[in-house]
Amino acid sequence: MASASTELLPFFTHNDLYLRPVYKVMIEVALPKLRQMGQSVSNWEIRERLKKMLHPIELTDFKVHESTLEEVHFIATVGTDRDMKKVISLLNGTSFRAIGFADPLTVKADEAKLDFPTRVDWDQFFTSAAGKCPMDEREPGERPDTVYVGGLPFDWFQSSVDETMERTFLRIFSDFGEVACVDIPQCDPLRKQMEPEISGIQISSWLLGQDPFFEVYVQFREYGAFVNAMAFLGGKMLVQKCASGSLREAKIKVDFDRSAHLSIRKITQRRLRRICIEYERDKTEQRAQAEERRLEEMISEERARREHEERERVMRRLLRAERRQRLREQRNFEQILRRKLKRKLDHRLESSWRERRRQAKALLRYIAELYRAQQQHAVESKQSIHELASEYARDRGLPEEEELRQRILQKREQKMRTRITGRTLMKRHF
Repeated sequence: MASASTELLPFFTHNDLYLRPVYKVMIEVALPKLRQMGQSVSNWEIRERLKKMLHPIELTDFKVHESTLEEVHFIATVGTDRDMKKVISLLNGTSFRAIGFADPLTVKADEAKLDFPTRVDWDQFFTSAAGKCPMDEREPGERPDTVYVGGLPFDWFQSSVDETMERTFLRIFSDFGEVACVDIPQCDPLRKQMEPEISGIQISSWLLGQDPFFEVYVQFREYGAFVNAMAFLGGKMLVQKCASGSLREAKIKVDFDRSAHLSIRKITQRRLRRICIEYERDKTEQRAQAEERRLEEMISEERARREHEERERVMRRLLRAERRQRLREQRNFEQILRRKLKRKLDHRLESSWRERRRQAKALLRYIAELYRAQQQHAVESKQSIHELASEYARDRGLPEEEELRQRILQKREQKMRTRITGRTLMKRHF
């Protein structure tokens, strides 16, 4: 770890970010003929045998690059240049035996070519691209002037300084020369909605949430600054120093821009596409707002309708309760009135019958006296008892027998009518 720390090159020291060279070894293992036909050999067993031969040197990213029946090519990454030279000296020209092979397996080791473009690569690219599509080397972005860096962790570049990510990379790459433009597609929320040809997004992005990695395009005004940046970044990995002293590594991809991402043509296309997206978004928002207003109006109308129905139900309930109350009061009043009338009628009838009984008793006494007198003076008197009684009644102002009978019948008829009328009223109320 100490030797690895000595090879660190400052990149963004404000966040303890450095670059460290990447050392890769190509290991070629020649396979002799197998003892038995149809027998297979495991690349994993060969790789584990090579690891034991190189112990204690640690190999990272040790994987099969190419495999055939005659040979197997491995590529491995080592920490330092010293370890790379030691691995080559230990493995190159050696041999070992493996199960299933009659002859030993011979090993060749050499420094692997890094996957990084050179000046010849970008010169050939722009020369051949000029024939396929119209490019003008006098225009920015259509010539080798833009560096592409991908696979940068977002968390490592979070700065306490109140500045944008583009401003941070402008300061970082200004050490190589004057920077004309910096573009980070992941910092643009509309970039994912653009076509891949103009968005500039090359790494796979997450559908939900913040992407863990981002990529940056840095365009220089001078060709020399572009060459210096490519030479400094080529064949390196990004390293972060932790507070505990340990190192965190991140593989980054460095290349020249092959898509003319920062050319005037692509920038104009992105601006036009942005206008279209914003226009469509505004229309969508307007439709959503109109739909929301219509929904709110429908909800308000429905709420008003329900409130109106509820008020009507309450009013009907109150009216029914009031009508029942009036009916109860009317029935109570009628019952009280009938009781009063009944008491009055009963009192009058009782008074009338009392008077009738008194008059009847007086008449009976008079008739009895007349009867006794008639018995005594039957010969002298020529009038009958009925005639004498009638004469007595006329002298006293009493009604005669027929008149009394008519009055009694009228009273009975009036009483029956009153009873029938009361029953009819009660049936109507109920």
